[in-house]
Amino acid sequence: MTADALDAIEFRPADLGEILELREDELIRGTGREREFPGDRDPTTRHFGAFRQGTCVGCLSAMLSEWEGAPAWQVRGMAVAADWRGRGVGARLLARAEALLVEERAGPGGTRVRLLWCNARRPAVGFYEKQGWRVVSGPFEIPSVGPHVRMVKGIGEAEV
Repeated sequence: MTADALDAIEFRPADLGEILELREDELIRGTGREREFPGDRDPTTRHFGAFRQGTCVGCLSAMLSEWEGAPAWQVRGMAVAADWRGRGVGARLLARAEALLVEERAGPGGTRVRLLWCNARRPAVGFYEKQGWRVVSGPFEIPSVGPHVRMVKGIGEAEV
């Protein structure tokens, strides 16, 4: 993909309805799971998308939660349309989401939340590691989805 083609993609916050079709197509279909996750409609949950000519080609959600007792964003439901994988869409989408999340004052007393975590599918671990995430658990199984590991990343001034 040329840089121009990637530049033609808009990376931005999204409404849940804008990302559900891609989430279902790439992550949910065939698993017997619902395409809406618990917490998707919470006021502190954020959704992000990569849009090419109005079509969602990448998505992720970030739910305010905790990691080891501290406030953290749980990244979940990250997907890129099959014909856009390996072209930098996922990396740029994740970077855009991180840049926006670090500015949110969603923590206790309006503080910034400086930690991200996720349950990463085993085949996606290398992708996350290239984006600065690190594995912090052994493998575990999510029924009907497959093997995962937990990963974390500090954002802003945080290191983990």
